[in-house]
Amino acid sequence: MNRRHLLGVAASGVGAAGLYWAGFGRSANDRPRPLREAHGGNRVAYSHERLELVSATETVELGEPARFEIRNTGPSPVGLGCQVPWTVQRRGDGEWSDVLWTDADAFAQCSTELAPGGTTSETVTMSQAALDDHGTVELALNPGRYRFVLLGVNPFLATDFRLV
Repeated sequence: MNRRHLLGVAASGVGAAGLYWAGFGRSANDRPRPLREAHGGNRVAYSHERLELVSATETVELGEPARFEIRNTGPSPVGLGCQVPWTVQRRGDGEWSDVLWTDADAFAQCSTELAPGGTTSETVTMSQAALDDHGTVELALNPGRYRFVLLGVNPFLATDFRLV
């Protein structure tokens, strides 16, 4: 076995393991995993030493867009992950549950940087059809308390909003 073939086999194994870990290995019988478990134990916080995440409005109507702004408040660039990965969670029975399972770009080798003082925003239309474009919708959208979670930072960064 030559070196190039060996490296290709090793890379394929790492890629397959990474895709399985990221959710591609789930079967139809698997129940949704909590965000912390699904993403390597990273916790969710509402503040970050170098980033600010805010919702443009506290209340969003079902089917309407919700806009979330991310601002770098630190003195140096901050990596936001590949194409600014995010998810939406719903509060119920005293815990947060994933509404959306985002597996796009789970193993992509890229990074999006936000310059000091820079801002970027994500707009999410709060409808089943629109969320289907971003991944697998795990829970029905019903009126209640939700949060937008930025996944490309440690800890994950969240902001709450109400869906009416």
